Amino acid sequence: MDRYRLDEQSCIPMPQWRPPHDTAGMTDPEKARWYLDHGAGRLSREERGFLFALSRQSNPPTTKQRKRLADLRERLDRRT
Repeated sequence: MDRYRLDEQSCIPMPQWRPPHDTAGMTDPEKARWYLDHGAGRLSREERGFLFALSRQSNPPTTKQRKRLADLRERLDRRT
């Protein structure tokens, strides 16, 4: 009984996903880094890899990458 009570107390709740307040001033790599930092618990391994690669990319993202970033944000918004 005590062991289960300790497990309940040691559980760390997942922080609630909050999208950035103002994305207009953020570049795409900054948005990717924000989503990676604040939504990591809700992302698949593939999604985390995409965001990490995009956040490290020096050249501007392609149209396909921008679309995927927008889709990822929509999915993160729905997962809360």
